[in-house]
Amino acid sequence: RTLSLAGFEVHTLNTIGGAFELGKRVKPDIFILDVILPDGLGYQLCRRIRKDPELYTASVLFVSSLDERPEIEFAIEQDGDAYIVKPITKGELFEKPKNLTQLSENVSKVDPLTQLPSREAFRRSLDHRFINEIPTGVVCVQLCFPRGESGPGSAEGMDLMTTVSGKALRSVLRNAGVC
Repeated sequence: RTLSLAGFEVHTLNTIGGAFELGKRVKPDIFILDVILPDGLGYQLCRRIRKDPELYTASVLFVSSLDERPEIEFAIEQDGDAYIVKPITKGELFEKPKNLTQLSENVSKVDPLTQLPSREAFRRSLDHRFINEIPTGVVCVQLCFPRGESGPGSAEGMDLMTTVSGKALRSVLRNAGVC
C-alpha cells in the first residue's frame, strides 16, 4: 500500500510460481522478494527471473529479517541487485525501489555516441547468456590515447575513435547475438 501511494504499480503474491507467472504477464521493472516464501526461497525465483529471456533485465530487491553478512552476500551472489533487512523504514521502502527503477531505466539506455547498450545492459545480457549456457564470445577493446590539442588524443580524435570503435563493436555484438 505504501509503495502504491508513492506512485508505484504494485502486485502482491506470496508464492514463487504465482509471482513468476504474474511477472511474465506484467513485466515489472522491479521484483521485491522475501528470502523465505511459503513454497521456497526468493533466491530460486531470482534465478528463474535471471534465466528468463523476458524478465532478466528486471531489478531484484531482496527483503528479509536475515541480517547476517553471509546471507546478504549470498543474495547478491544469486544476482539480486539490493537487499534490505526487516523491519524496513519508510525511507528505505521509497529509496531502494526508486534507485532500482533508475537502474532498470539504465539497462534500456543506449550510449548516444557509440550507439551501444549501457554497461549494465551488456552485463545483464552476458549474465543471462552464461546462466543459460548460451555459447558466447567476448571481445574486450580498450582505447587509450594521450590527451592533446590535435590528433588522436584531442577531443575530436577521441570522439572519432569512440564512434569508429563503437560501430565495430556493435557489428561484433550483433553477429554474436548479444545486441
